[in-house]
Amino acid sequence: MYIVKKFFKSIFSIITTLTIAVSCVSCSNKSNASIEGIPVQLEDEKAWSIVSPDGEILVKNAFEASPSFVYNGRFVVYEKDGFYVYDINNPNRALNQEPFAQLTDYFNGKAFGVRKGAGLCIVDTDGNVVKTLDNSIVAISNEGVGDTDMVVYSNDQGLSGYINLDGDIVIPAKWTDASPFSEKLAVVYNGNKYMCIDANEQIVFTLKDDETPGYAMFVDGWLAVNKDDCGRFVNHKGETVLKLPSNTMAYMRVGERVITHNKDGWQLLVAEEDGAKILKGYEDIMPMGSDGDYFVVKKHSNSNYNIVNANSEDICSQDFKTVFTPLIRYGFIIGGDEKPFNLFDCNGKSVNVKLDIDCASDNRYKYILPQRRAEGLVYDAFGLVLEDTTEILEYQD
Repeated sequence: MYIVKKFFKSIFSIITTLTIAVSCVSCSNKSNASIEGIPVQLEDEKAWSIVSPDGEILVKNAFEASPSFVYNGRFVVYEKDGFYVYDINNPNRALNQEPFAQLTDYFNGKAFGVRKGAGLCIVDTDGNVVKTLDNSIVAISNEGVGDTDMVVYSNDQGLSGYINLDGDIVIPAKWTDASPFSEKLAVVYNGNKYMCIDANEQIVFTLKDDETPGYAMFVDGWLAVNKDDCGRFVNHKGETVLKLPSNTMAYMRVGERVITHNKDGWQLLVAEEDGAKILKGYEDIMPMGSDGDYFVVKKHSNSNYNIVNANSEDICSQDFKTVFTPLIRYGFIIGGDEKPFNLFDCNGKSVNVKLDIDCASDNRYKYILPQRRAEGLVYDAFGLVLEDTTEILEYQD
């Protein structure tokens, strides 16, 4: 169905307007959700375990398929007949007896789900359906970023709006594209221009013709904006607070630094008018945590990763040939030169020298779709057609 496919493409396009590695996107934005557990396969094990950010093994060799990250004390696992909810403090038995065909992660104590043959619903931390959503809501994007008390939904006309965690429509769907709220503002697109709205649907400011957001959310008070290959940063009123040099594109602010990109690669600038360059010519820059104090960098395409502070000074002797990038947004790295890997903090120190990891997973479930498709199309999590069928959609990991 074109509408749902279009919805998911729009969610990704607005958040990743710049051509940038997905790893940078996923680990840089502020979030109200804090990670409590990380799915891993321990050395020489095929089953999946869960470890805490401080290196404690919370669940050992318990699941055939990878669990999700743990948020709000809950995690989600896909088993043979569907999705199940587990409590990290009692991981031996699922909380729900009837499986879900689709289920998002838990943010602010709520998840969104779908049961076979039923509509979209809200699921509490006990795995119970507490509300079935209005039929006009045909897709949900619950990404756990920005202000997580509202999420983006799509209606059956392919337009986007916002609902709260009680399932009430707060802003009716009327936008071609919509990003998550951040700092009480959201970037939306009406088919012509990008603009920022508040929670009352009021347009706060509109971007100029042909301008597009870099990272389409406010971070530390600033929004990145680009036109062609020239960028700037604006504040909550849409006023320019930092104009970048010619041929330099804006990506995002983090702490007292801004991340930009030009022909020489990724750069880090001071978040002030006419800020001086601190880093330049890197193959990759990823904020480590959300304070802007530490960054994971890669100097060249054949270089290893390393950790530097905001002044580009190396702060650890450990190089990382392999890194598990989704975890970096929380201030940790799983990586090393070769297997088994380990879990490191922002100073590059191992949090548990005995923790040997073969593999880590990024099973964060963010999207749900309606179950039935009259024309028999089945979609994956990115809204792309998988196959032509008349079967009810059953989401597979």
